[in-house]
Amino acid sequence: MTHRPRAHRIRVVAAGLLLLVTACSPAYSTGSRASTAESTTTAKTTSITLVENSWTGSTAGVYLARWVLQTQLGTKVKIIQLDEIPVWPAMAQGRVDGLLESWGHEDVYDTYITKQHTVVDGGPLGAVGHIGWYVPAYLVQQHPSLASWEGLKTLWQLFRTPESGSQGQMLDGSPSYVTNDGPIIKNLGLNFKVVYAGSEAAEIAQVRQAYAQRKPLLFYFYTPQWLNSQLDLKEVALPPYTADCGKLAPEKINCAYPTYNLYKAFSARFAAANSPAYQVLRNMRLTNQDQDEISSLIADKHMSPDAAAAAWGKAHPSVWSSWLPGHTQLPSTK
Repeated sequence: MTHRPRAHRIRVVAAGLLLLVTACSPAYSTGSRASTAESTTTAKTTSITLVENSWTGSTAGVYLARWVLQTQLGTKVKIIQLDEIPVWPAMAQGRVDGLLESWGHEDVYDTYITKQHTVVDGGPLGAVGHIGWYVPAYLVQQHPSLASWEGLKTLWQLFRTPESGSQGQMLDGSPSYVTNDGPIIKNLGLNFKVVYAGSEAAEIAQVRQAYAQRKPLLFYFYTPQWLNSQLDLKEVALPPYTADCGKLAPEKINCAYPTYNLYKAFSARFAAANSPAYQVLRNMRLTNQDQDEISSLIADKHMSPDAAAAAWGKAHPSVWSSWLPGHTQLPSTK
């Protein structure tokens, strides 16, 4: 298998909740889908289940996939919300058919794909993920040393908040996102405290507020992410990522995050049926820009995910027409 970096953005939920998560799109009734996994992996595959993770980029991809499958194949797609790790046993058991955006997860990849063969590698999504530390561009203009982590050693007081007390604040997103920020701070000898905004949306709200008030802010952020095209953000250079650093125990990490070639994964049962729906999802490719454009419609323009996917899909048939089996003719978007 191709080496996959250690996961840094794991969303963790209790395994006991796995069967209770049934949030699906309002466009379809949950009663239209049979309860057994085998019913969704026949040659016709008229109904499938995909996972939406807790960041807008995942929402963008999943709802675009549903729009394509619905309009071009007549396939009903149920969307459930699960965090990154619990989706893997759900796929292995056939309760979920596909995950369209995975960020590494070498350990679960080895378990379910390499060893058990209950999940299959669905190929690259096309988008490339990156996580880093960011500050507003205006802050680097005022304090050029903040372009690198060394500048944080002497200027940490700029980032103090009531939440961080006597330390500088390092703003992260959801507390369920497992990051290396705590170990990096400790191992680089920085006087910072990780403070969680609570969610991606809450973090973005704080970033925007800081920009509006031109205040200092250090925060965990990533690409693809639609906000990057709207605000001038500068990444703080951390010690470069190396293969040796990637092998360290999580508590010893002292380098930047790696680059993630985002990939898809599917239930082995769903893949074995090789239905037209599976072929579309296997062929699915989105660039960072594609994902950010759809995400912006959802998060910034406040369109529903279904409406955003439909609007973007109708405007970009050249992107998704190549996903279709036998795509010699441009399909209709009506």
